[in-house]
Amino acid sequence: MFLLGVDLGTTATKAALYDASGNLVSEGRAGVPLYYPQPGSVEQDMQDFYQSAAVAIRQCMDSCSVDSSQIAGVAFDSQMAGIGAIDDDFQPVTRFDSWLDTRCEPYIEEITRRCAARVTALTGCPPTCNHGPKMLWWAHERPADYARIVKFVTPSAYVAGRAVKLRADEAFIDYTFLHFTAVSDAVAGTWSAELCDTLGIDARRLPRIVEPWAVVGGLSEEAARDFG
Repeated sequence: MFLLGVDLGTTATKAALYDASGNLVSEGRAGVPLYYPQPGSVEQDMQDFYQSAAVAIRQCMDSCSVDSSQIAGVAFDSQMAGIGAIDDDFQPVTRFDSWLDTRCEPYIEEITRRCAARVTALTGCPPTCNHGPKMLWWAHERPADYARIVKFVTPSAYVAGRAVKLRADEAFIDYTFLHFTAVSDAVAGTWSAELCDTLGIDARRLPRIVEPWAVVGGLSEEAARDFG
């Protein structure tokens, strides 16, 4: 039995294959571009995350003798504070709003003025350049794009969801990301109706919360081909 882990980082995607005892068998790496459309804006393409995962995983498989039938599971993690968005067909609505993107700063200041202590108490993280301020930025500064958003998703949830062909209403976030959302109750492992109401964030656009080890689906034939 072998386990494959994929980390979708800010500048690169890394994949590593381990045996059941935790010994590294092979690894792969693929760069991920950053885009700077204007000062203060840092974006990434959601499709680049998927393609880079495919390249890194293929490198793993091509550099070892392990048969794919021996791989018991594939897990994805990713950069945490930025946020992406999908439509009803699980297709990206916008580019990924990176944690390096500072356009949401006015909304960080607004949250700080209104409820900084409560956000910190419930999420475990003070208002910063993360999901909540970014979701407010899209809602107020790009309303046409925001209207098309069905769910906000992290890079790992996008790639995993696409790999197993989830529906938009099956989009997820694992609870290790909750402190970066600004609208969660991290201890309870739930979304906070109180913070959503206070900040005016539509809870219907938030994905379901799962455990980090949750099995979200089986690899599709298309993804299996893409990943080698």
